[in-house]
Amino acid sequence: MKEWYEQIATLAILASYVTALQGADLVITGAFCATESYSVAESMGATWVPLYLGHRHLPTAEFPQWLLEDYMGNWFGFLNKRTRSFVRGQAWDKQHVHINEWRQNSLHLLPIASCYGILDSLLSNNIIVFYYACSLLLAGPRRRGSLEYAPSKVVHIGFLVPTTPLLKPQPWKERVTTYIR
Repeated sequence: MKEWYEQIATLAILASYVTALQGADLVITGAFCATESYSVAESMGATWVPLYLGHRHLPTAEFPQWLLEDYMGNWFGFLNKRTRSFVRGQAWDKQHVHINEWRQNSLHLLPIASCYGILDSLLSNNIIVFYYACSLLLAGPRRRGSLEYAPSKVVHIGFLVPTTPLLKPQPWKERVTTYIR
């Protein structure tokens, strides 16, 4: 994994976020680029909205992180929350050097001090609402959001599909006849 990271021009990729989001008033982000887009939005003063396609659980004592679910069971709340902290901490450990260098040198922002990346900032900022584009069926074993977070902090908006039926397409002959007339 280390060799793979060394082959990537990380700062060039991070600079591309600035270019892509330049002039944006609203930044809607997915899970895999949340830190990068949050940093750019913060530097530009843009509104940042996390819209996750699927479910990304915030740290909760209700059930363990899904990657470790088979190993941990669901016995102790503190252990469940710890599995989430462990996974987030490992992910942030891989990227914090590049992200903090980029934030300081290119975006002129303070480095992220938390060992969990931007998560602490997001959870403490009451303006930020997490939107999950998925059913509550994917929201853990109880099929509901965690009670540790206010309903206004995490919103399940369902799948992003049209709720009205689409018009039935015209048969080929009718389209041609209509076009000719």
